[in-house]
Amino acid sequence: ILPESVDRIDEGAFAYSTIQTAHIPNRSVSIRDTAFIGTEGTELQGYAKSAVETYYKKYKDVRGYDLTFVPIEELKYYKVEFLDYDGKVLSTQTILEGLDAKEPEIAENHRPGWKFTGWSGSFEGINKDTTLVAQYVQDTGSSGSSSSSGAGSGSSGPGSSSGGSGSTSGGGNTSSGRTSSSKTSSSKSSSSKSSKSSSSKSSSGSNGSLSGLTTPILPAIAPNAPGVTPVTSGNTNAGVDIRQPGISNPDVSSANVNGSDGNYIVRIIYTDEARNASQESLSKVYGQLDSIAYFPMDISLYDSTGTNKITDLNGMTVDITLPLPDQLVQFGGNVRPASIGANNTLEDLNPRFAMINQVPCVSFTATHFSPYVLYVDTNNLVANNVFDTTPTTGDGIHPKWFLAVGLAALSVVLFAKKDPQPKKKVKTA
Repeated sequence: ILPESVDRIDEGAFAYSTIQTAHIPNRSVSIRDTAFIGTEGTELQGYAKSAVETYYKKYKDVRGYDLTFVPIEELKYYKVEFLDYDGKVLSTQTILEGLDAKEPEIAENHRPGWKFTGWSGSFEGINKDTTLVAQYVQDTGSSGSSSSSGAGSGSSGPGSSSGGSGSTSGGGNTSSGRTSSSKTSSSKSSSSKSSKSSSSKSSSGSNGSLSGLTTPILPAIAPNAPGVTPVTSGNTNAGVDIRQPGISNPDVSSANVNGSDGNYIVRIIYTDEARNASQESLSKVYGQLDSIAYFPMDISLYDSTGTNKITDLNGMTVDITLPLPDQLVQFGGNVRPASIGANNTLEDLNPRFAMINQVPCVSFTATHFSPYVLYVDTNNLVANNVFDTTPTTGDGIHPKWFLAVGLAALSVVLFAKKDPQPKKKVKTA
């Protein structure tokens, strides 16, 4: 990939080299006759009707040249965004399909007391819009400072943080040396390849209590997945269509629209609006977000076809049950659902917790549709048995009431059938 500032490619610049692709964005670049002589199947990428296409047409049938041409207009580019733990954008890059993004450097002591371990996904071979989140674990070292754990090792990738065409080299002329701008393999840092780092999980007792909670981690945020078949449960009148990564076991989700006899779909996706609103609303309450783990969501209501969005609830409310997001499971009943109201005001909701098919879930009632957030204040954790482990039947009568009534009836029967007291014998004179 050549930067757009390259305006001349000299004689023999890539002659007899093994270069596979030459991405040349400068429309009026001067390409000397023997610049690409002797290459084998080199793909020239340039704008249609540019000097690059003219050069290709001139030499495509000439002996000693083996060239193809692909217009830049037909190439696909994807947005790659690197976020810090608090959602701050560290780098935004526009990357040509199939190439690698360049990870931003994470300086030592960037987050005191925490150790950078990598990213929430891969930034190699980009083939879709990608958002990656920096992953940290608490640094238990004596110094208390965080280390970069190999991130930002100076490895060069083909992506430019300026968001341009993904170039890495500077401007100027391309000389006749044969080392410039072929498809070089970047030496990736070892920590980055171990993406999706393991966060410190809590050791949870059988009674649902929480202990050993260490690392609040912003869940990996990625573009929304393709449509998921909505899941309905019991007598509910709404399916749940979870398109946001980071929530496993979506089959235990359920929803019910109160105040309507129709059928609906509740859709949950990731949006930048939800992320930004979550950050602002939480910051208003907690200030710094170093100790806040959170999972932003955009929740919307659709008709039964999933195509028509309903904006006027007209007095309806929606009861929603969701599995706890993967990276909040460790915090159990400390997770708090909240809607985000006007002026990005945090509106805490009353959570209800249950184990459904051995999956920890949270339920809450939505009175309007807007950004929502599940969050945990890791400085104020309570270790309690908060999960109701009785099965969910989908109706209004809970199995535990059957058990209570049965035990009460049994006690009455046993009391009625107890052995009569023996009569005392009275001695007569």
